[in-house]
Order: sequence, then structure tokens, then C-alpha cells
Amino acid sequence: MALKHFLKLRADSPLALKANVMEKDNAFRLSRIQAEGWNAARKFLIEEIDEAKIASLNPYREPAEKARWHTGFTGALEASDKK
Repeated sequence: MALKHFLKLRADSPLALKANVMEKDNAFRLSRIQAEGWNAARKFLIEEIDEAKIASLNPYREPAEKARWHTGFTGALEASDKK
């Protein structure tokens, strides 16, 4: 029982604070990836584009990054009523 209590992270412990910073850094990084997708779509507003073309333009392979880029790209298309 004492070991369980010892291993439990306090919210203000250095390890917990580091984890919180890492989570915020990841969220910021993913928001920048989404912005990249948005900017990429702005270049393609003058032509017809389908899901296969969007997938071929996506430079990311990790699922979270790939999804955020796609969200940015399609968000830009939807904002312009082009999709």
C-alpha cells in the first residue's frame, strides 16, 4: 500500500510537470501541422480535388499528424466552398 502511494505522481511533481509541458508541445505541434494542411489547400483552390489527390499530397505518415494535416486541408477547402 505504501509503495502505491509512493509511486503516485503529484500534480506538482517535476515528472508530472514535464509530462504536462510535453502534452502542450505536442498539441502546439499538431496545430502547426493542421495549419500546414490549410496552407497547402489554398494552393489548390483553383482546381478540382478529390480524396485520393488530398491523400497523395499529405506529407505525414503518423496517424495523428496525418489526420491533423487532412483536417487543415479540408477545412480550407470547405471555408472556400470549393470541396
